[in-house]
Amino acid sequence: MGSREKVLIVLVSIIAIMAIPEIIPYFYPRVSWDRYSDEGRQAILFGEPDKAVEYYKAEVKKTLVTRGVKDPRYIAALEGLAQAYERQGMWLSAEDQFNEALSQLQKPWLRDRQRIKETLNLMAAMYEKKGDTASVAFTKKRIADLNPWAHWFWTCFVLAFMTEALYLGHVLAQPGELEIDHFKVPLASVYVFSLLIATVGMMRGLLMQGMSIEGAVLLPLSISLLAMPVLFVGVFMITQRMFPQDARLLLEGSRPKRS
Repeated sequence: MGSREKVLIVLVSIIAIMAIPEIIPYFYPRVSWDRYSDEGRQAILFGEPDKAVEYYKAEVKKTLVTRGVKDPRYIAALEGLAQAYERQGMWLSAEDQFNEALSQLQKPWLRDRQRIKETLNLMAAMYEKKGDTASVAFTKKRIADLNPWAHWFWTCFVLAFMTEALYLGHVLAQPGELEIDHFKVPLASVYVFSLLIATVGMMRGLLMQGMSIEGAVLLPLSISLLAMPVLFVGVFMITQRMFPQDARLLLEGSRPKRS
């Protein structure tokens, strides 16, 4: 594989890491409550909550039987029924419908975070109308917790740590006194690529958290290129002082001698 192909693979990987969080939501089928039905939406918006409740009750039952709980139209019908109950001032009934919608949205392994956020925003708006400030604060915290920036950052942090630890172990495993040539290990390009992907992943996580571009770039670079190398070199130097004898020499004495 030539240098051009390697550079292309690196660029494609970086673009994929940066784009994945933005692309994934487009693969989820979505139906919002206000686009589910003009009849139900008009009944809610034009002050006919009793009619809206009856309409959405029937729609929830129909979609449950014909489409199942996984269908986005079932979620939309639940939200519409919650909105209708909210207009009647039946807060507990509205809350029950929102909780059922959230329960179904949170079941898949790959959850549609954007859709969950939309339902939670509707709940927060309901609590604001009710004047329940504690529930508003708790719901907004749930919305903030949907941001997966910590998963990106810490997963890639661990990947960077493991990559540099394996590389240093590979360097130290080579025979002889430590020299510059020891750092030219086989498969060095794999270590470099892994560290690059981990660093870019940490950048992506910090950008999702809301950090400035400068901070999101400099912090992961400092971790990968400065903090971790200094840590591993420090551990190596301390180990050398505590155990000056090369541990590999101990292995030679345990090997059976050939006659």
